[in-house]
Amino acid sequence: MAVLQAMRRNDDPYENHGIEVLIRFTSAASSTADAALDVDGSSTLEKYCNFIPTSEYSVLLNWDAIRFRPLEESGKKAFQKVQLRLAESNDWVTIKFTLSERKTFLGDTWLLDSFLVARK
Repeated sequence: MAVLQAMRRNDDPYENHGIEVLIRFTSAASSTADAALDVDGSSTLEKYCNFIPTSEYSVLLNWDAIRFRPLEESGKKAFQKVQLRLAESNDWVTIKFTLSERKTFLGDTWLLDSFLVARK
């Protein structure tokens, strides 16, 4: 929930803070957790700041209501479907999250392995 709230308030307390939080809570298994610098020299944060607002993932920034579906857990893996209501159209969009429990400096922490937008 903290990641979704940060994304909703992306530019608070500073520009693209929400996207930064998203990246920080992704696991090493996630495609977002690639090297800090890519071959073109742009950082992961810079790439996501350019990509998310102009893609289907913009729903993570532009929602005004949320509904959680039942959490499915299997050992150190979890699957969560969340429905977000688009602020502009009132349409509901489902986001499918896959999480894994990992050891971090915070202790055992649930991190994002993947998140996919499903329009229905």
